[in-house]
Amino acid sequence: MTVSFQDVVFAFDFSRIETVGGVRYLWDYGPNQFSFAFPGGAADPTPQLDGSLYFNAAPQYLSLPAGQLARFYAVIPTTELTLLLSYRADAGAGALWSNWNSAGGGLNKGISVLAQVSAAVAPRFYQFQGGAPQPYLLGSIAHGLGRKNVLLYTMEAAPRGLTNNATNGAAWAVGAFGATVHDTAIVPRIGCYPAGVSGYTGAIYYLALLRGAASSQDLSSLSALLGQGVKPFCWRQT
Repeated sequence: MTVSFQDVVFAFDFSRIETVGGVRYLWDYGPNQFSFAFPGGAADPTPQLDGSLYFNAAPQYLSLPAGQLARFYAVIPTTELTLLLSYRADAGAGALWSNWNSAGGGLNKGISVLAQVSAAVAPRFYQFQGGAPQPYLLGSIAHGLGRKNVLLYTMEAAPRGLTNNATNGAAWAVGAFGATVHDTAIVPRIGCYPAGVSGYTGAIYYLALLRGAASSQDLSSLSALLGQGVKPFCWRQT
């Protein structure tokens, strides 16, 4: 596999939770240490025995600490990137991960991974380019509700992807690949949009973003590892 560890923006296995200064964090195994914080109380997702976190759409969520925003936006790419995800959606639509600015001033900024209402479609992967349109890509393989799926997408002019280790026909459904425009004041969240709406219902087992579009060979290797329960780039460092 040719993907460099330094190309990992973040990588979460959803089982390692650390408490620092009285705050619980989902541990980021990537080189940047973008560990996301539990908000506390009823908004906290629930750890499961299978190593996932369960989100109940209330919403429940995790957030990047505000003090990490400058570093985060210096690292996350505006061009090609790769999404790695293992999840089980149980109902409805919901944001799995997002730093979307909710179209502030009529301009859409950031990226989002959105689960779908229908069991007949795959998650949408949005690339907001600083205008009114909302370009997104998605695969042609139905993911269904109530079952665990492994999903990989590349965000590039001709996207590629795998669902449960099968080529998923990823393509731009709306718009086309361009340059991502980020709003550097937006706090990224797992489990809902940063604005606190579109809460996700279901479990997340693994989530990673990589700088650049991984090769087809690497996508196949990463998909196979995730399908076997191996979480790429995640190992406990002491």
